[in-house]
Amino acid sequence: MAEDPFSCAELVISNPGQTIAHNVKFEFIPDLPKPPPEKTAAPTKNPAWHQNPLDIIRQRLLGEPIQTWVPGYEITMLFWFPNENGKFDVSAEGIPAKTTIKISYTDGYKKPTHYSDIFELNAVLLFGTAKPKTPVHRIQTDLQNIHQELKSLREGCGFPQTDISNKY
Repeated sequence: MAEDPFSCAELVISNPGQTIAHNVKFEFIPDLPKPPPEKTAAPTKNPAWHQNPLDIIRQRLLGEPIQTWVPGYEITMLFWFPNENGKFDVSAEGIPAKTTIKISYTDGYKKPTHYSDIFELNAVLLFGTAKPKTPVHRIQTDLQNIHQELKSLREGCGFPQTDISNKY
């Protein structure tokens, strides 16, 4: 189970290759659920956005194909929120714990070769076992390291020890 029941798994998609991907299309299997009109706000007690994360995914990924995706380009989106009951069979938005994303693209315009990659997105593997190494997680780790360094410097300079710790 996740340490924070209101945390979420982020969907991170990048082009780690050395060439531009063209005509990039995304497909979720099964399709992403469409929330009823009354459930357009965040599924958690402390919403941090003004639009449902699945609507953002639909706008960014499921609309028109992305014409060019350059090497190193990465996008991160909120994706899977655990239910408040602590079970991982389905997310708070109605996404099954095991969902697949299919990414299709070509390698150019002249005689393009078509590629298709399929990835399983398994929430059970993410929660309660390890934190995903997302940009937010990296920032959190860096802040914790900086805090420890500053604490060591403060103690080394003879300042009285005070607890100014913040949990990140």
